[in-house]
Amino acid sequence: MINKHHLFVVVAACLPLLPSAHAVPLYQSPGPNLTYGNVSHSQRIASGSGNPASPAADQSRGGDFAKTSGMLAAGAGVEYGVVNNFFDFINKTSKSIEPSPPGADGPEDDQPDKPSGGVNMDEILDEIIGNNPDIEDALNKITNKAITLGSALALIATEAYGKAFVTADAPLTLKTKVYGGTLSFDVNVSATSKISGLTDTLDFDKDHLRSQLQSAAQLADDAGATDFELGGDMTLTVDPSEKKVRLKFQNDSLLITKAATIQEYAIGYSHPVGEFENGKLFLGVKPKYIRAGLTRVGIRFGDITDSEELFDDIKNAEFIYDDELSIDLGAIWVSDYYQVGGSLTNINEPSFGFPILDTSHLKNQAFIDRANKGRTYEMERQLKLEAGFHTVDRKWTINTALDVDAVADPMGDDYQWASVSGGYATKSWWVPGARVGLHSNLAGSELTYLSAGVTLFKYVDIDISSALDTVEIEGKNLPRGLNFSIGVAASF
Repeated sequence: MINKHHLFVVVAACLPLLPSAHAVPLYQSPGPNLTYGNVSHSQRIASGSGNPASPAADQSRGGDFAKTSGMLAAGAGVEYGVVNNFFDFINKTSKSIEPSPPGADGPEDDQPDKPSGGVNMDEILDEIIGNNPDIEDALNKITNKAITLGSALALIATEAYGKAFVTADAPLTLKTKVYGGTLSFDVNVSATSKISGLTDTLDFDKDHLRSQLQSAAQLADDAGATDFELGGDMTLTVDPSEKKVRLKFQNDSLLITKAATIQEYAIGYSHPVGEFENGKLFLGVKPKYIRAGLTRVGIRFGDITDSEELFDDIKNAEFIYDDELSIDLGAIWVSDYYQVGGSLTNINEPSFGFPILDTSHLKNQAFIDRANKGRTYEMERQLKLEAGFHTVDRKWTINTALDVDAVADPMGDDYQWASVSGGYATKSWWVPGARVGLHSNLAGSELTYLSAGVTLFKYVDIDISSALDTVEIEGKNLPRGLNFSIGVAASF
């Protein structure tokens, strides 16, 4: 059986953050829009917290749509990089790197002690002692060890990550007209956590390595343990008397865990601006108050004993909280058989800061400078387009949506969604509604998700979304991404 802890450990890490936690829909939104995408899908009132013009457009249909209505939806998701058995790979890689010296300050002090000693290289003993003139085989084996470790660290930094989020959305639309327009409210909260690597490059001079091996070849058979600095933060310890050879790496590469909790409170106002021969035009504006809490911690690879435990550590980390205001704009054109729209989110691009990493336990200043870059998370401006086709009774719809540009989430990952979806809605208590969708991230992970959902008893929405790509975890092929949502919507 698959160890569910491996799959959902990051979600568990995020859950305690929710009470103090939003997500603009960079992730797939909770509720029916997990399947429909970031669209005003025209089948349900309070279809989501996307286009600010949608509340007035929804209410223009009359009947049940003209009532006060609301939705409460919650969702959770996980996503992994392309490296199989991600946590095991990190733990195995960390064994090649020496731990920090005793008493070094830094987050790794909370981790269990890891024995030192480096990589066993006893197989090269005969090639570097006893005045052996041919040490090229030993040099090549050491070089291969360094290249292998460097490649593993680079792979972790570029392709290996574990990420999760939990989010909740509660839009509310009032039936009472305000100066001929529609007033709406939205509360959206989220928590996100991600673990990924940052590589300190392993550089070494092969000529210097050869020279040190030649010095090691001069050791007497009864000599004790002797260290030879090979450059590139590598040390070779040769002990002819015990017939032991160890290769030690003192590398500053970090495993960085980030977390963000974001609360977003919005008041929207939308209004019809004209009724024309072929349809109606609606405009909307949504001012937002945003409270964001960000944190990040870094631990040297050499101090890792269990990488999964790092998600537990982030819950006790210090968050930096900032408060900002932002605003979204939207427009929708609605006709009998179709509607098209666009929205511009975060037009003033509010920004928030991460705390400075504790680098007192690191030695490489150039790497320290690189590790402390990217302290700012900016909610970048983004243009979103949408279109939907529907039958006159709106029981059947086909929807498309496109993010015109890519923007980054608090973890630094780019999102640019392109979606196509379709659905059937029913007013029956017993016949469920159903929907399917396909969503592709054109930036960042470039993952494509297949989504499906049902509406039960008219009001209960259950949706699931799975990436088409897979990754191996505990010997099993699982989706690289998996999202789930449940929500309830009602009009009164």
